[in-house]
Amino acid sequence: MHSNGTPSSRRDLPVQPRPDMNTKPTRRFVTVAIAALCALAATLSAQTGPAGRGLNGTNYFSPTYLYSDIDDGPPDYYHGLGLRYNQALGPRFDLIVTGSLLQSDRVAGARAKQRGFDAGVRWHTDLGQARPFVEATVGGVRFEYAGFKDSSFTYAVGAGAEFQVTPAFSVAPLIGWSDATDFGDNGDAFLVLRTNLWINHRWSIRVNVSVSEDGKGLGAGFAYGF
Repeated sequence: MHSNGTPSSRRDLPVQPRPDMNTKPTRRFVTVAIAALCALAATLSAQTGPAGRGLNGTNYFSPTYLYSDIDDGPPDYYHGLGLRYNQALGPRFDLIVTGSLLQSDRVAGARAKQRGFDAGVRWHTDLGQARPFVEATVGGVRFEYAGFKDSSFTYAVGAGAEFQVTPAFSVAPLIGWSDATDFGDNGDAFLVLRTNLWINHRWSIRVNVSVSEDGKGLGAGFAYGF
């Protein structure tokens, strides 16, 4: 899981899968999860939300702890540190820069490591009851395991809306697609729910949950607004 809330780019380990490994979730499962969050967004948009401050259009820096549970391992999980920088470029556009340092559980005595970096832009607008947005990032990921190394170009595109539940608390469901083009798969559909709670005018708590065809993810950290 990247610090921007999207699932981590994943490369399969060069080892034999365990016979008891879980079955990979189907696209139907992802579709049902996406429909559930869209229903939540529709419910929230039917109410006039209070005036407040979200994260879109805000300058902030955010370190985050990331955890990704892999449904089709090995490995069983990745975890580590994510960093995110958001810079407003104007009333409708943001610059997005993210990085991540992740490692897996031990597989055959070694841990897989991933280092990722992404940069992109987000367009957003304010419709009163909701703040729709579209974003796109490109970058790269470096993979290492037991002396084996690989790297790939990555990209992600997504669309969602930010809803102000209270003046301090916002939620933002996002659906999208991501791919590490050199890792041999066809990319993954993903769903993310981003949440943010401002403690004061500078500091907030961020929690993101995600689901994709590879597994589930959690990100928890804080943001410093400036």
